[in-house]
Amino acid sequence: MTTPSPDTQPLYRRPRILLVIALPILLWIAGLTRIVWPHPVLAYASYAMLVGYLLASFPQIRTSNRILGGILIVLCLLLHRGEIPFSVVARGFEFAVAFSAFLAVLQFVRATVEFLPGATASRGLFAGMDALGRRVAIVTSCHLLSVVLSIGAFAIIRPLLPPEDDPEERRRQAINALRGVCTGIYWSPFTVGIGFIFFSFPQLPAWQVFSTGMVVAIAIIGASALAQGGRRSPAALVATIGAFRPILAPLIAATGAVVVTIALTGLSNLQATIVVMPIFCLYQMLKGGRERTWRVTSIAIERMARSGDDMLVFTSAVVLGSILLESRPVLDAIAHVLPPHLPVPVLIGTLCAIGLGLGLLGLNAILVGTILIALAASAAGDLPDLVLALIVLYGWTAASMVSFASLAILTSGSMFQIDSRKLVWSANVPFLALVGIANTVVLSAAVYALR
Repeated sequence: MTTPSPDTQPLYRRPRILLVIALPILLWIAGLTRIVWPHPVLAYASYAMLVGYLLASFPQIRTSNRILGGILIVLCLLLHRGEIPFSVVARGFEFAVAFSAFLAVLQFVRATVEFLPGATASRGLFAGMDALGRRVAIVTSCHLLSVVLSIGAFAIIRPLLPPEDDPEERRRQAINALRGVCTGIYWSPFTVGIGFIFFSFPQLPAWQVFSTGMVVAIAIIGASALAQGGRRSPAALVATIGAFRPILAPLIAATGAVVVTIALTGLSNLQATIVVMPIFCLYQMLKGGRERTWRVTSIAIERMARSGDDMLVFTSAVVLGSILLESRPVLDAIAHVLPPHLPVPVLIGTLCAIGLGLGLLGLNAILVGTILIALAASAAGDLPDLVLALIVLYGWTAASMVSFASLAILTSGSMFQIDSRKLVWSANVPFLALVGIANTVVLSAAVYALR
């Protein structure tokens, strides 16, 4: 008598697979509960569930990600050495736990949108575009949705696109989606980046940040659309609007509910999405009956079970970033990187280049923003607050678009079924370099004009 292979055994006899499926759902439940009852015991239970999920997922994690995650963990241990309190490590775990719950919700949102009554019509309209026109549609629609939904925009746009068997084309689509979503950081009031700016520059008027950021974002998105579609870009934009019409009503309702929740409760964008979007999914499933409910649930759970591969690297990276922010040797070294009193164009260009470089090294956006402010202060640069804020937003955008510790990288890789490492070194790197050069020229001219 032969023993069945693990892959053919019933699910109830495969406890590791059950854990991989159950723990993301439990993390979402814990995240939802902690919003109304933020007890420390529940926080530590969430950390334990995250570690358990990573351990259960470990056998299916790619060798390269095991190595990268191992290197990051070793760096964490070397920098920590028992001198930094656990609360600093817990800050990194907190970020990873919140995102794991958020990612579980996005998988349900994506599956729900795939089976909306008008989704087939929308996919047909997107399919009628050529590849270039579709990329223009992706970058513009992702940007507009990201202003409210942030990285939740990936879960809305991806299921509306026709199936794509070519992994290279999916990669191009993911790259354009990243451009659209990450540039929303410049002027979305619902992002951590804007909150960081207001915390770091409390005297800076909000209208200056939002108006200037919107102009910068429109310029970047417009340049990207023109680079993709050329003279066909306006027609692609019109076609994009038409493609959304079949599902516009439920999307407006869900997006509006998130905005209202944020306004009335003070919850963050991440928390509001965790609370509101499951209600949207549940309503749509019940409205569609038993068959739609089963299909949405089974597809979402199956996708959730495959998230552990990138979560290992992401968790290690955000914990490392949290430790770096409290490491005195690292902060002391930062204070002596740039010489004082650099010429304005050199200082701005150097800060932009460092922001992009730190992102490519895998640092998360919060750490990149903190380092850029520290570097500007150590260089004794006489930069207006608004100019420095725009430099920090550029670094934040760059880190979000190319760092393997980025929520956007991890989410887009999951939504487009692309190895997230292939989204780091991509066409977005030279694109960001060009944006950095443009930033240097325009902001330097603005500084000289204001003197």
